[in-house]
Amino acid sequence: MKKFIWAMCCPLLGPLSCFASEGGGGHDFDEPVVSTKDDTRPVVKPERGGRPEFDIFGSAAFHLGVASPEITYYNGNNAPNQIKTNQKSSNETATDTSSTRMVAGEAEVNFSAKGTLVNGWIYGAILSLDAMKGDTGVDKAHLSFEKDNVGTIHVGNVRGPDSTFMCGGQQLIGGIFGADGAFPFDVNYATGVISPVYILGFSNKATKIVYYTPTIKGFQIGLSMASDTKHVGHMPRNKSTGDSVIGNDPGLFIKGDKDSERPSGRNNFAIGLHHTHDFLNGWSTQFGTAFLMEDSKPTETNCYVGDVVAKKDAVGTEGQTGYEPAVEASTPIPLRLKLRNAKAFYLSGTVSYKNWSFGAGYLNNGKSRLPKDSEFTTKDGKSVIPGGFLVAKDGNAGHAWNLGVKYTMDRWTFTGIYNRTHRKVTAGQNTSGGIYTLSVEYLVCPGLKFFGEMDLISTRSCDYACAVYNLVHENKSAIRKQKATFIAVGAKVSF
Repeated sequence: MKKFIWAMCCPLLGPLSCFASEGGGGHDFDEPVVSTKDDTRPVVKPERGGRPEFDIFGSAAFHLGVASPEITYYNGNNAPNQIKTNQKSSNETATDTSSTRMVAGEAEVNFSAKGTLVNGWIYGAILSLDAMKGDTGVDKAHLSFEKDNVGTIHVGNVRGPDSTFMCGGQQLIGGIFGADGAFPFDVNYATGVISPVYILGFSNKATKIVYYTPTIKGFQIGLSMASDTKHVGHMPRNKSTGDSVIGNDPGLFIKGDKDSERPSGRNNFAIGLHHTHDFLNGWSTQFGTAFLMEDSKPTETNCYVGDVVAKKDAVGTEGQTGYEPAVEASTPIPLRLKLRNAKAFYLSGTVSYKNWSFGAGYLNNGKSRLPKDSEFTTKDGKSVIPGGFLVAKDGNAGHAWNLGVKYTMDRWTFTGIYNRTHRKVTAGQNTSGGIYTLSVEYLVCPGLKFFGEMDLISTRSCDYACAVYNLVHENKSAIRKQKATFIAVGAKVSF
């Protein structure tokens, strides 16, 4: 995850997005690690019909992070078709580990240009580089066109309203952005726990076109269309992007297991509504919602047909009483499963009064990208266990919610957030997660902040998801339970 709130540190392109000035479509909450909302540079106003103005701006964060996880690995021998009866494993192992790392990263350098045509259209372009990572390269690249009575259009690698209209508790957080921040690099969730931040099918910065209407009485509508959630820039059509496949949350699928073969979305559409209102007595409100739908496309995944059995050596000698022949372990068979199309939504809102802000958000993935019921049996009636999916046919794609509070006092900002996830895997089997985040920031001067963050993470899997995971992983490393404390201190610099 790359963290940065680009609209708040992008004063040059601010007018290119109605959200930057009205609370709508310009925020990119995937980049929240370095917020430069305190930047006081004046907005450049190019002459109408003149040459575009050019600007370079950016941000960087440095932090020392300490993670202390407690992990319980599932080591059961039950097959998934046995566990559906809620049979539990009694063979589990626990390990304690800790890690400390110093991170100089989450840095971004932005190059932008903006101009105004004689007919009143404002045009611009932005190119964002991740400057201090092992995978240094272009993060965002898009063109923008905007006119007061028409709205704003973005074309390229940029987020849509399924991200920019989020305004719940998660968006209040400071530090390194809690559940959408740095600790997922150091802490593994339990097997099959979904993202607490984004809806399934979220297109991230896949190549797309985005349109935001003008803001009328505080209301704004956003629309986006990505033809393929795996496609980024000029990337080859069949190229895999590894663990961070665009638009593919690993919660329903086995993380790291042939990521290029995870389901993806074609003709991915998102529509969102955003509203802001400032009252005269110090109160203000913000509301955002979005709905996403797509034609979900699978590729072949390893499945198990019929009863899943373990390898068994022969007992006795053939022809003698009590003889039992050897049994070979079940082997996976590549099958292409039909999927339910992704249909997911979220609701979010924030209420502020003077120095206080309170936010809440709720997302629901429904049955997005689950294999269809008819695909769980073969023509001759044998059951099919899709090994790449950590879910059964009577499960769902999960839901999550968050609550947050923020308080500002002079140069200090204090925030507290709670994220909760839940997903039904099969009858009587669920995965869940709870994340508490506390952060404090101190503004030394415009462009420089010091921060501290503490995260308490607890996630829980179920025997069915763990058994499916271990079927297709030779190291049998499914995580049944996980608890962790993550602490980070550091600084943010913007320019």
